[in-house]
Amino acid sequence: MIKRIEEMLLPRGINFTDSQQHVLDMDESINVIAAPGAGKTTVLIAKCALLLKEAKFNSTGVCILTHTNVAVDEIKLGIERLGLGEIQYPNFIGTIQSFFNHFFARKMYQSEYSNNKFRILDEKEYEDYFHRIFERNKPHWYKDDWSLPKPDNDEKYTRDLICDSEGISNRVRHSNDDCELSLQITHDSLLGNGIFCNKDTLLLSKLYIEKYKNELNKVIGKRFKYLLLDEAQDTNELQYQLLSNLLENSGVVFQHFGDPHQQIMNSIGAILDSGWKPHDGKFRKLEIAESNRFGENVAKVLRTTCAYHYSTLQGNEGVNSFQPHVLLYV
Repeated sequence: MIKRIEEMLLPRGINFTDSQQHVLDMDESINVIAAPGAGKTTVLIAKCALLLKEAKFNSTGVCILTHTNVAVDEIKLGIERLGLGEIQYPNFIGTIQSFFNHFFARKMYQSEYSNNKFRILDEKEYEDYFHRIFERNKPHWYKDDWSLPKPDNDEKYTRDLICDSEGISNRVRHSNDDCELSLQITHDSLLGNGIFCNKDTLLLSKLYIEKYKNELNKVIGKRFKYLLLDEAQDTNELQYQLLSNLLENSGVVFQHFGDPHQQIMNSIGAILDSGWKPHDGKFRKLEIAESNRFGENVAKVLRTTCAYHYSTLQGNEGVNSFQPHVLLYV
């Protein structure tokens, strides 16, 4: 099977490296730290293929989670190229957000509200929707651009009402009962109509998993034997906490594929908190440190300029990279 995978996925005459092969052979929960250009996606697809073939001979499946629909499509295409067809039950492949939405958030909402409506909006669309409803219910004295107290010098007012990526959030300096009531009406309207943002659905999932944790630990162990998490460094703390709670005592093999040196950064260049801590010793750590994307000229610079010291990173001797330059504009 490995030879066929190499022929289908790798360039002619190229085989998996020792470190890549080691990952493919591992049958326990591990952290796989893969350098940029180290073939992480190829190894992940190969691992999926091996596990999916194994899953055909038993009743448990493989759960493959990543962070974007583009990554989902890439993995699916690679698996199809290997002749394994479409992912079918009991296997699952999707984004981590769709996993929580499908299996937990929707069920929690419908169990509490008996409402078949369930609509998830992106951040900007949700924010616009929230403001339109609040606009109809806000106190007559409320303005978005408050800079002074009300004319009667009553300082109990609210300003800078926003909805951000953390879900419904109102930054309140002062508040009064009228505005709190308007916020509550707005929130209840969204909730009653089954309209959520991704942060909301994660909170719904949290409620569901906490409520049925023991039952879910047993159920997920019967459904899946392996859970592969792609781009693990981009998993936020709440997502990772939910996965950990879900898999606790389940017997599911949890394999993480990612690189903490490639974490997503926010708009001002700060590294976002990741729930995945590959160096905490909880799981065995394997590295695929040889990059096929650049040569040693680039690697020796990256080893000391990454967000964290990256002493194990190796360049590819067969790649003739340009000598790094620094350009100064004055």
